[in-house]
Order: sequence, then structure tokens, then C-alpha cells
Amino acid sequence: MANIIISDELLALFVEGRTTVEESAAVLAAAKENLDIRYYLETAIEDGMFFKTKVSENAASKPVCQLYNLNIKHLPVMRAAASSKTNDCVVKCEAFVLSKFGKDSQYKKLHREARHHDWLRKEGTPLYNIGRLLELAQLSVSRRFGGTIDEMQSELNGNCSIIVALNAGRLENPQSRSSAVCDHAVVVTEINQDEGYVELYDPQSGNQADRYPVETFLRAWKPSKNFFVSIIERGVRPYTPHPEYVAHIKLPEDILPIADMLAENAHEIWAKGRLAEAEEKKAKGEAVNPYDDPFMKPFHELTKQQRKTDYTSALNTIKLLYKLGFSITKDETSGFKFQSNKRSAEGNYVPNPINVDEVVLPEKIAELTEYIAENTHEEWAKQRLKEGWTFAPKTNKKLKQSFDLVPYCELLDSEKEYDRKMAMNTLKVLYKMGYTIEKKY
Repeated sequence: MANIIISDELLALFVEGRTTVEESAAVLAAAKENLDIRYYLETAIEDGMFFKTKVSENAASKPVCQLYNLNIKHLPVMRAAASSKTNDCVVKCEAFVLSKFGKDSQYKKLHREARHHDWLRKEGTPLYNIGRLLELAQLSVSRRFGGTIDEMQSELNGNCSIIVALNAGRLENPQSRSSAVCDHAVVVTEINQDEGYVELYDPQSGNQADRYPVETFLRAWKPSKNFFVSIIERGVRPYTPHPEYVAHIKLPEDILPIADMLAENAHEIWAKGRLAEAEEKKAKGEAVNPYDDPFMKPFHELTKQQRKTDYTSALNTIKLLYKLGFSITKDETSGFKFQSNKRSAEGNYVPNPINVDEVVLPEKIAELTEYIAENTHEEWAKQRLKEGWTFAPKTNKKLKQSFDLVPYCELLDSEKEYDRKMAMNTLKVLYKMGYTIEKKY
């Protein structure tokens, strides 16, 4: 195939069905490698911009593509919001929100903090890091995809602040057919559906407020899969977990057995941690027997209901990776063999999780640890609430009360570290078992 430049003009012709077979093939090949082109085509499909299904005027040629195959509903969590020259729109949005809550909003200080933690990079701020500065300021932060304008309206009515990720080009020019990526962050300050406008603080405009038609805003918001961050003082609103919906994700059959192994290993990590905690308490003179816990036994001895939490968590972690645009493949040359832990001949149970100390995750995988850990907590909390658990200042299992039924950002550092460890360990175990995680979309 001859080298064909994938210009905006060529993309526009493609979505109108006016490209040759060779040009169409070039566009689709580029879409596999270039995320911006892929976003553009996905959004074009969603917006109904394909006026024809035919991709060639040559009747003797067969169409080279099936356009609906491009419309994969992955989440652009690693996409950076960075449409300004300094790529700092997120920092400016968070400074704006901090000032609203009477917090320290010095831009230079916030900028240094964001760079120090690697939340702000030269290419901008990844979506999963929007709101981190607000967490440092002890505000309650909730992130979610798939939001609606009604949900944001409700949050604003409850005195929350809202930051959204959207496409800057579409906001400035509603007819724009530029690459449909989520490359910018703004603060939504008001929504008036009766009069049909959304008011924003846009770091690029220099104004305290700009108004846009609701339709223009929605079209600009769509490329981020309707991602928004809601912020309020801690302890003000009831905690409603929002884990990513992954029930519809169908995994390859050869991947499903992994969940069983990951679930058992997660149980081993938990049990080993309980033993370590017991030793610390004994050193302080406390009388404690960790084996009094009904879960302190080999995984295969637990009831199906007892195994459910670990299994569901492991399975959903894998599904979340697929929803984020990754795929998991097995290296058949790997010699690792998983062996279930059983009691010793004396009947003792000693937890023995898989040793992954030597496993080093690729940077693109490791940086998702916090996002996966946060989503795992959201799933756990949603299940606990469904089972009738409630929040209490002190955990009481008999009364189904838990101190941890709070947003992830409000957890104690020790609990966050446990969730991070579990998330990191799950990914490391996959590599230890000979699997590779690759970003596809």
C-alpha cells in the first residue's frame, strides 16, 4: 500500500463514505496505532456522522472494513487533559475549586505539588489523576465515567464543585470535525436546562464564566465518555460508591481460570496480613488469636459465599483492564505452575502467597495502581452496602458496621496502602504466571 497521509480532510471524506478502498484501508490501519484517529472514528459513529455505508465507488471491489467494529467502549483514563500551551488546565481548575472552598489555591505551589507527585506531566494530566490536589486538601473527591447532565445538576444543587474532561475544539466550534479526544478540563459552575445553557470556568478563556448551549457542551463532553469529578467537603454527602460497570465485559475463555488463582492468592495475602497484625498486637500485650476468624483457613475450605468477594474482585480487575483498552495474553513458554495452599500434615494453615518481589511492572501498567485500587474499594463498598452494612466510627462485624464505608480518598493511609498492594499484586501475579498485559486501544 502506498504511503497515504491521514489528514483531517481524508478523515472527513472517510466518514462521508467518499474514500477509495486503498484510502479506507489506510485510515483503518492508522486507527489501530493512533489513539486520536480511533477516538475520532468512534465518536463519528456515535454521532451518526456516517452518511453512507459504502466505502468505495468501485463496484468490483469489496468493502475493506466493518465500521461498527471500531466502536469499542473503552475508557480513556490514560488520556491527558492538556489543551493549553503549558498543559496545566487541570491544575488551574483545581485551584479554582480550592478557592471556592476557602483552601490554599496558590497556583505555583499547586503546580509544584502536581509535578512532584507526577500527576502533571509534560503531556498534561491523565484523567485518573484529576482531583488529586483536592484530595491533598482534605476534600471529598468522586470520579466517574458515564455521567449525565442531570447527575451533575444534582451534584451542583448539593453544593458540589464539578470538573469535567472534554474536547476543547468541539467546545469552541460545535461543527468541528477535529480529532475527537478528551484533551481539556473545565469547571462546570452552573447548569440551566430550562434556558438551555451550561456555564463553565475555562482556564483557556481568561474569563470567570463562559456560557455554552447544552448541546454544544454535551458534544464536547462525549469524547471523555462523560467523565466528571465531583468535589465537596468531607462528611457532607452520603457515600454512594460508583465502581466501573464491567458486567457486560466478556472475557476470552482461556482468561477466566485466572480469576480463581488470583482470588486464592488474594486470600493468602489477606491471611498473611492478619497474622502479621496479630503478632504486632501480641507484642503490645494484647491477647489475640487470628485463627478465631472464620476466614483463616485455606481458600478451598471456604464456602462458595465466603470465596465470592475475592473471586468477584479478581474477575472484575481483569475485566476492568479490558475496559481500559488492555488485553491479556499468555506466554506458553512460561514454566510457572500455580499450586493451591493446603494445611500441613499437622493440620496447620500457614498463608503462602505467590512471591512477586522480583516482578517489575511496565510503567504504563504500574501507573494505574491507584485507579484500580480505588475502583476495587468502590466495588467492595457497593457490595457491603447491598449486604446491609453501614458506616460506624468503629468496625463491628457482628453488627455489620464498618469504618471503611467512606470514599477511597477518605480512607486511612494504611487501608489505602492495602488496596494498592492488592491491586499491584494482582497485576504482578499475572506477569509471574506468564501473562502479558498490553495496551490495545
